[in-house]
Amino acid sequence: MRNHLPDSKENTASSFYGSVESARHDLPPNDTIGRRVISSFLKTPRVAAGSSPEEDERNIRNWAFMLVYKGNTALTVRRYLGRLKSLYEEYTADSSTDCCFFDILRKKISDIDSSRFDKTHEGIKALKKIARQNSCDQPELNKILLYQFYSCNPDLSSIISLKLNDPIDDIVQIQEIFSQIPTARKSYVFNVNRHNRPMQQVRQLSESLTELLNNYGCKLNGIGEDELIRTSWISAAINIGIPAEKIRGIIQPLPYSMKWLDIVNPVEVSDMERIDILQRVADYIDPTTPRWFALFMRNCNTPEIIKEKLENTMPALLKSTHFFFPTRKVFEKNGGKLRSYDEPFIPHILFFRTRPDKVRLIVHSVGELAWCFKTANKADAPYASIPNSEMELFQRVIGINDKTLNVECLTNPELVPERKVIVTGGVFKGYKGTIYKHKRKSTNGDLRIFTIRLNEDYEIKWEVSIEECFLETID
Repeated sequence: MRNHLPDSKENTASSFYGSVESARHDLPPNDTIGRRVISSFLKTPRVAAGSSPEEDERNIRNWAFMLVYKGNTALTVRRYLGRLKSLYEEYTADSSTDCCFFDILRKKISDIDSSRFDKTHEGIKALKKIARQNSCDQPELNKILLYQFYSCNPDLSSIISLKLNDPIDDIVQIQEIFSQIPTARKSYVFNVNRHNRPMQQVRQLSESLTELLNNYGCKLNGIGEDELIRTSWISAAINIGIPAEKIRGIIQPLPYSMKWLDIVNPVEVSDMERIDILQRVADYIDPTTPRWFALFMRNCNTPEIIKEKLENTMPALLKSTHFFFPTRKVFEKNGGKLRSYDEPFIPHILFFRTRPDKVRLIVHSVGELAWCFKTANKADAPYASIPNSEMELFQRVIGINDKTLNVECLTNPELVPERKVIVTGGVFKGYKGTIYKHKRKSTNGDLRIFTIRLNEDYEIKWEVSIEECFLETID
């Protein structure tokens, strides 16, 4: 028997969301299920604009997934889907839109095991405890477990064989793990027993990691340690608002206990977006890992003045903060004598490395002397951190002290190819066009331009001449 729906009316809504919103006002007062269905659908964040049937399907699948993830029974979710299907059929009555995906979803949800594994909260809690440990009896096991989670790669065989010169993801927490590797270690990243066969090494390490998790209050009860890592990562990603379809684009294959994630279809995730998601999930477990930030010093203030201010207000914070103010030696003749002085590469920018939760204290302490770059020019925007890989490259280039090196701070990094622009000065003032490419001449060979994005409005740019024969691809 079909549930009661509002009397059919001519549908004038421009989107399915608009149609659902209109239907809410037409529901009978006693239609509790209908109100719950409409309310939950409208409150669930959209993953697509909803301007086409394909985007409507993505949003509906995401809504069904969130219903399951929040603990609703399969019977309840199937009933909700049936009600929403009736609304969708009414909305698409005048088109040839296929609604069969509703039946596919209801079948998938019927197959969901009601006793599905639910250890993710214990796993996340244990990982947060481990991340807070500065020292313990088994530091190597801690690092391996955290690396599994941060990299979203619980495969122990690849972790055992990971070498120091192997490429790693640009995740702050992973780079912090690598920075703690003893200098005496020459080949492999993690110190594990390598006297046994590879399969035995994996089995012994898995048993040790399982015991470690048990010690932190996460009893696996026969569930694999790698399964816990995957499910915990998925739950952490969902908790911070990562769409399920993007999670499916990263996690391959799905863990057995979360097969119901195939309610949504995977979408392609770019390498840059994947790194951003991995970083956000890692920050959910350990938001205190130090990273780089940048201060803009007002007027004629110097790093010495900034440090003196911190010394007088928060000496402990000053000791735990690392500053970087790149300078180069400049020689000039004065009165027949050759004199030298230190010239800053970027006069007003002071880089500093500290915990993210300490940045606000530093900014408050220095007061009007300087301000810290944020991710956007908004009062409530978070402070912008600089990826370690960009800072390391910048510091290496600065260390070369090449005379051709030119560094500057740009306030308009948006002038990139494909951007439409208007000429505001010179003989071509008033002309409009699209940037095709940048090409600059250099008398010192091929000019390469590198940048460090500080936020959406500022970036650091440096130029250096490098001949083509000295360039090699690494991908």
